[in-house]
This record gives sequence, C-alpha cells and structure tokens, in this order.
Amino acid sequence: MSDKLRKLQIQKILQEYSFLRIDGEYKETLKEEHIGDFLKQAGIHNDENKQEPEPKPVEFKREEKAIEDDEISKYSKLKIRNVYREIVKITHPDKTDSEELNEIYIKAKKAKEKNDLLELYFICGQLHIDIDLDKLDIKSLNKIIEKKKEALIQFEKSYIWAWANAKSDKERDTLVEKFNKNRK
Repeated sequence: MSDKLRKLQIQKILQEYSFLRIDGEYKETLKEEHIGDFLKQAGIHNDENKQEPEPKPVEFKREEKAIEDDEISKYSKLKIRNVYREIVKITHPDKTDSEELNEIYIKAKKAKEKNDLLELYFICGQLHIDIDLDKLDIKSLNKIIEKKKEALIQFEKSYIWAWANAKSDKERDTLVEKFNKNRK
C-alpha cells in the first residue's frame, strides 16, 4: 500500500470515528433531554407535591473498555503506551497552562485506561501529532468502530429513542403502554 493510500485510510478511519463521537453525543443528549418526560408519562416519577424518597446508594459500574485487557495484544499495549506518551509531552498540566490542553490530557488518560487506541489517535489528530498505522492497528481500530456502531444501534432500539422520535402523542402513548406492559 502506498504512503498516500495509507494516510487516506487513516484519515478515513478518524473521520468515521469523529462522526460516531458526534452521533453518540447527539444520542446521549437526546436521552438526557427526554428521559424525564418519558419516565413521567410512564408513571415512574413521583408526583411533584410528594416528598422524594431517600435515594439509594449508587452502584458503581466499571466503565467499559474499548478493548478488554485479555483481548489486547502486547503490541497494541505498547502502541497505546507510546501514543499516550506523545500526547502527554504536549498536554500534561506540568508542561502547559492551557485549560484546553489539560482537558485533552484528561481525555487521553481515560482513553489509555480504556485501551481506546482509536480515541488516542483521534487526539493525536487534534494535536497534529503524526501517526503511523500498520495492518494490526487498522484491524484494532475497525474493531473499536464496529463496537461503537453496535452501541449506537442498540440505543436506537430503545424506548426512549422511539419515544423522542415519535411523530404524534398517540404514538408516544402507545410506546409508554408497551414499556409499562413489558416492565411488569
């Protein structure tokens, strides 16, 4: 594969990931904006005049990794560490006073913890750090993209997605009835 073709392939992967990030943010915002109304219509929220019950302790859920530790090769672990180090050279709070770069540092740290090589490469693109991907990298990145697509498709199958995108109040009522019937 020529150098130009490989660079275009990298650019294509990063653009697709950028789109998926925006799509994920859109869907998360849609959920946040509509979940309260949906639950209220479903009769799950208490009446505003009643006192809210004491909240139960939250169970902390482990954040899902892009690639699980047992699925990642030593080569990819090394790549993640090296890419992360390149990002840290520019963004670490000890190296810069820039709030924006410090936020990128935090994102990079989270991406490293999640074995998210794609997010690290995306950050490299933001910082204009040259990256060189080989076939193994591309295979790993495509795997992460497929996992992200799967999660977004699953959300589109949810009641909240259907309710938020309903064309009429009648369609919303039908969805709430179905939701309540299925949760009993």
